Amino acid sequence: LLYFLGTEKRQKALLIFYIVMQILGFIAAVFNVLSYQCKKHKSVVIMLLIGSSFFCASFLLTGAVTGGILNGIGIIRCIVYSNKKTFKADSIAWFIGFCITYVLTYVLTFTVFNKEFNFKNAIIELLPVVGMVATNVSLRMTEAKHIRLLAYISSPSWLIYNIITASIGATITEIIALISVTIGIIR
Repeated sequence: LLYFLGTEKRQKALLIFYIVMQILGFIAAVFNVLSYQCKKHKSVVIMLLIGSSFFCASFLLTGAVTGGILNGIGIIRCIVYSNKKTFKADSIAWFIGFCITYVLTYVLTFTVFNKEFNFKNAIIELLPVVGMVATNVSLRMTEAKHIRLLAYISSPSWLIYNIITASIGATITEIIALISVTIGIIR
């Protein structure tokens, strides 16, 4: 559709598209940051579900397929973990299943979605997968200090990916997460 527009109109359309994508990222950031303030586990997970929904859309709009799909899986993960009894979320099967889907997302990025496979792209697209696996491991932990330590794997992985994909809202989210985790560890 943009092809048929004149150069000036095409540039305006791309600017609007970019602004919408960033707005979605900022909305997602707000929900993720609000999740840190929730007292109940289910409230935290619901806030993360909403944040993941907006991040999914934002990443897919930018063409960051791996980030978009992983956030889509994050939505499912939030639904499962917010309904622990219904889905028997404490089962190791969920943990393994999510880890497998993260790895499959990585493979799909280079096969189905035709991302060029080279050293640089292989590393960039691996970063959010590492972040999701670390988060998945942390969801099985019971001690807060272990959860916080795993955030030092997850957040930097996502932070680098977010910077590379130019997702300002997601970058801000991870910076806030790292500051929050660091304060929690010091405290």
